[in-house]
Amino acid sequence: MAVALRPRLAAADAFVLIVPECNRSVPGPLKTLIDSFRSEWEAKPVGFVGYGLSLTGGVRAVEHLRQVSAEFHAVGMKDVVLFPRVLEHYDAQGRFPAEPEAPRPRPSSCSTNCSGGRWPCATPSPYARTASETPAWCAVPASRPWWAR
Repeated sequence: MAVALRPRLAAADAFVLIVPECNRSVPGPLKTLIDSFRSEWEAKPVGFVGYGLSLTGGVRAVEHLRQVSAEFHAVGMKDVVLFPRVLEHYDAQGRFPAEPEAPRPRPSSCSTNCSGGRWPCATPSPYARTASETPAWCAVPASRPWWAR
């Protein structure tokens, strides 16, 4: 198989490695396959997609692959795609994707000031001018820096 794969890897402009987390790392057969090639990885970008059964979603396997790709002089992409608790994405009949829940409305106290709207917040900041200006966990009074609170 490795002989047939070599020309395909050499001809590729970039790679996306999709990896399950196995014992907090990369599955052995995948690591063996990666180690079977050297020049095919050099100076090519590598993207990472990880999945796992836990909340970490394969991040430990991805971080291990980052180290491996650096040894092969590949260029690991900073951003990754992770699928935590991957089995929860399947319904009882094993179909993917499971029917998603209806989206929950954002609380009126959420803001885009600190998080760009990425993280939910529940309570308004005591330092905000209005309740919707800044979430409590990222508010810093103007008179005191964050480290002096």
